[in-house]
Amino acid sequence: MAEEHPMPILVVFDIDETLLQFMNGSAHHFLDEISAADRKTIKESNIEFIESKSQNPKTKKIINECILFRPHLRDFFEMVKANPRINIALWTYSERSYAKTIAAMITNHFGFERNPFVFMYGAEDVDDDTYPKSLTQIWRDFPMYNKFNTILVDDRLANISHEYNILNSIVCQGFAPFSEYKTRLPLTPKSLHASITDTMFLELMKIIKNSFKFIDGCSEEEYDDAFANENIFLKKIREKNGNDKYIQDVKGIVNGVEKTYNMMAIGDVSLAGVPHKGGNNYKKRRSMKKLYNNKKRRSMKKY
Repeated sequence: MAEEHPMPILVVFDIDETLLQFMNGSAHHFLDEISAADRKTIKESNIEFIESKSQNPKTKKIINECILFRPHLRDFFEMVKANPRINIALWTYSERSYAKTIAAMITNHFGFERNPFVFMYGAEDVDDDTYPKSLTQIWRDFPMYNKFNTILVDDRLANISHEYNILNSIVCQGFAPFSEYKTRLPLTPKSLHASITDTMFLELMKIIKNSFKFIDGCSEEEYDDAFANENIFLKKIREKNGNDKYIQDVKGIVNGVEKTYNMMAIGDVSLAGVPHKGGNNYKKRRSMKKLYNNKKRRSMKKY
C-alpha cells in the first residue's frame, strides 16, 4: 500500500450565488411576498437562512435583510471540521471587508470555534482583470498550495475558464432562488425547485474524497512530480480517481468572445457564461455589515 501523504487540499469559494444568496433591503420584499407554503418549503429544506432588521439612521425606515445559505453547506462544513486536511478560503469580487463579514457570519452560524478560512480575498486581490482570480496569486502567497492540491469553485465562467485556472476549477450552477442576475426577481416554482433540490455540495464532497484517494495512492516519486507539474483536474488524474464524470461542455461569452470549455462542472451551468450576474457590491457589502453587527448585538444581549 502506498504511503499516505498528509498534504491538504485547498478549496477556494466564490461567495454570492456559490455559497449563498443575499437579499438586501430593496429585494427583501420578494421573500416577504412568497406564499406561506413556499416559505414553509424553504424552512423545511436544507436551505438555512438568517434574517435581520436594521434602521436607516436618516429616514428611520426599518430595513429587512436576509442571507440564504446553499443546501448541504452544513454537511460540507461538518466534513471540514472532521478532516483538517480540507482547507477552505474565500475570494469575492466585492471588497475584502465583505469576505471578512461573511467569514464571521459563517464562523458563528455553523459553529466553528474560530474562523476556518485560510484567507479572505476581495476585489483588491485581483491583480489582472485579464486573468481574474488567478490561482497563481494564491500559490505565490501560500507556497504550501499548488496546482496539484487547489480547487476553485465559482458560478461565473469568466473567473475560472482562463489558462491559469481551468484545470483547477469547478463551475457550479448558481444558487439563486431569486434569480442569478443583478436585479433580484420573484421566486418561481422552477427556481424554488432548483434551489431546494440543489446537491452541489454533496457532489463537491465526492470530488474531494476522490482527489484525496488519488493523492494518497501516489508513490513518493509520483507525489513529488505531480505536485510540481500536474493540475488536480488533469485528464489522466480525473480518469484515475473517478472525477472525469463531472466534465461538461460549458458555453459562455468571456471577454466578448463566445467559446465552449470542456471542464469540471456541477449542475445546470447554462447561465455560467452570462456576463451580467451578481449584485451591487457596495450596497451588498454595507448591508451585510449591518446585518452581521445587528445579529452580534442581539447575541450579546443574551449574556
